[in-house]
Amino acid sequence: MTYKDDNGYQRKGHSNLVHRQRAFHHIYLANRKKYPLPFEAYEIHHIDGDKTNNRMDNLAILTPEEHDDAHEELKRENEIWIGYGVLAEQFDELVENVEENYGIEPKQMLEDWEELY
Repeated sequence: MTYKDDNGYQRKGHSNLVHRQRAFHHIYLANRKKYPLPFEAYEIHHIDGDKTNNRMDNLAILTPEEHDDAHEELKRENEIWIGYGVLAEQFDELVENVEENYGIEPKQMLEDWEELY
């Protein structure tokens, strides 16, 4: 049985976090040479910030320092866009459509914003 815990994470059974189980079996073991530390030393990052999105393309295995940096970057990006009236939920859609709407590659747009802010 899967349920959402008090922190918003999905758990399976008594105490197993679904995102850690999936990351261990499908990312860590499959790419063992990339991760020199024991699995317990890593944290699992939900790239899109949705704790219930446990798709493999949304999970990243990071050291605690890398994980903190990822969240700081996400927070900084959200603050920039919110300052311009763009809600965090709209950010991904904006990035996806920037090339079509403005003729700018998404990667270049993000790099330009980083230089400005």
